[in-house]
Amino acid sequence: MSVIKFAIIVVGILIVIIGVCNRQQRSAATLGMNSAVGQVVGQAQARTYFGSFKVAVIQFVTADATTVTITLGQPSPYRIGDKVTIYYAPENPECDWAIPSGLTPWQLAFTVVIGVSIAIVGLVMKTGNP
Repeated sequence: MSVIKFAIIVVGILIVIIGVCNRQQRSAATLGMNSAVGQVVGQAQARTYFGSFKVAVIQFVTADATTVTITLGQPSPYRIGDKVTIYYAPENPECDWAIPSGLTPWQLAFTVVIGVSIAIVGLVMKTGNP
């Protein structure tokens, strides 16, 4: 088996493994938490030693009808009006919350299909020797 053929197979397998691991991290981050759909209601200015940047301010309503407002600590792609699924601990939703950034089911399926396709190409590739 040529080195190139072997490398293509390995790359395909690695893409599948990375996609599956990323999906599992998303699930583990929210284990035992409630979920709510929040809405981006504004932006705040965050400052660091290196400069300042805008972060999203999100409001959501918990299962017991409490309105909670959180401010993200990092820049995000969210714009005012965007809906965001938030997972929170019922006993402390203001401080104990997560917005998972792992792959969605469609992204996972796409990643697996691409990875398997690359591995198959590596398997059926001719080595150049007759």
